Amino acid sequence: MKNQWGLRWAFACISMVGATPASANIGLPLVAVFLPPMWVALLPIILVEAVLISRLGRHPLPRTLVATAVANIASTIVGVPLLWFLLATIELVCCGAALGTATPLTKLYAVTIQAPWLIPYESEFWWMVPWALLTMGILCAGMSVIVEAPIVRLILQAPSRVVWRLSAIANVASYVTLGLTGWIFVKAGANFDRLNQFFMPLSEKLVEAVFLIAGWISNGG
Repeated sequence: MKNQWGLRWAFACISMVGATPASANIGLPLVAVFLPPMWVALLPIILVEAVLISRLGRHPLPRTLVATAVANIASTIVGVPLLWFLLATIELVCCGAALGTATPLTKLYAVTIQAPWLIPYESEFWWMVPWALLTMGILCAGMSVIVEAPIVRLILQAPSRVVWRLSAIANVASYVTLGLTGWIFVKAGANFDRLNQFFMPLSEKLVEAVFLIAGWISNGG
């Protein structure tokens, strides 16, 4: 019997995207899968990171809460969509060819280079979606550290080296927590319809913008 929780994960993620983005023609824009949970979990992420940075760095919790709140708003509300937008545009312009999944190398390519916008191998989504989410999670975590560390350092007035280390630890903890929580909800058969409906307009706008920019670039401007 084929990995049932993986199939549930893929179907739940596809249901979050809806019929239009997850069509057989254009594949699965991963932004519609990971962005809604990240935004819903923004407050818990801020709390987790604030507590970690406060305790490890011995900074006052109230001030650390302000620092992590400002930093996470910048990275999650702005940084993550922009990162996906850039990566998805690059993929559509130069790396969107369907190479199949017949070999380990093409499988790896399909969930790393093509992770932002999965090629429509629908029968393979049960394993592709989790691995593509891992790829995007690593990239988003790196981006979050780069965006958040200078903001936290400015507000806390802490040494740069210490803040970068604390930001890295806090973001690894928050992304791992978010990933495990999402896995538990999907495995439990959670219904994402309402979440999908709420964020669908934003996901569609991002997808449309990538199509427009990628088409403009491909046509020589």
